[in-house]
Amino acid sequence: MRIAIMTDSYRPTVDGVVTAVLVTKKALEDLGHTVFVIAPDPGPEYREEGVYYFRAVRFRTYPGYFVPCFPSDQSDLIRRLDPDVIHVRGVAFMAIKALIASAPCDIKMVDELKVSNARYSPDKNTIFIVKGLDADEIFRSLAFEIGIAKCAEKDIDRKD
Repeated sequence: MRIAIMTDSYRPTVDGVVTAVLVTKKALEDLGHTVFVIAPDPGPEYREEGVYYFRAVRFRTYPGYFVPCFPSDQSDLIRRLDPDVIHVRGVAFMAIKALIASAPCDIKMVDELKVSNARYSPDKNTIFIVKGLDADEIFRSLAFEIGIAKCAEKDIDRKD
C-alpha cells in the first residue's frame, strides 16, 4: 500500500508528533508499505531526502515550528505520489491541505454563499468555500462537502 503521512510537525522539531510520524513510518515500511512523509519546509539546512515539503514560514511564537503557506501545489504532489491512503498527523494547516489534496474536484474561494460556509456544485464539479473562515470552520465545511462530492462521483443522492 502507498501511504502519505501529512504532518504539521516534523524534523528539526522534536515533539510527540514527530516521534509518532517516525515510528509509524518505520513500522509501515517494515510491513512492506511505501510511505511518503509530507511536511512544512524548515529550510534547506534541515531538509531530508525522501521527505516532501510544502513551502512554509517560521512560526514566531514557537521556535522550531514551521507553518505551511497557502496556496501550494499539494494537489499536484498528491496526484504524483498516488497514495492509497492519506494519514494526517495534526489538526491544523496540514489537515486542511490533506482535505484539499484529496478532493475529487476543484475548490474555489468566494465572498459569500447563500446557504452555508461551503457548497459542492455538481454542475461545475467544484466546491465553493467562503473566504475569511477560521481553520475549524474551513476543516468542518470542507470535509462535509468533499464527502458529498465523493458521493456524487458514485452517483449517490445528496440528503441535506
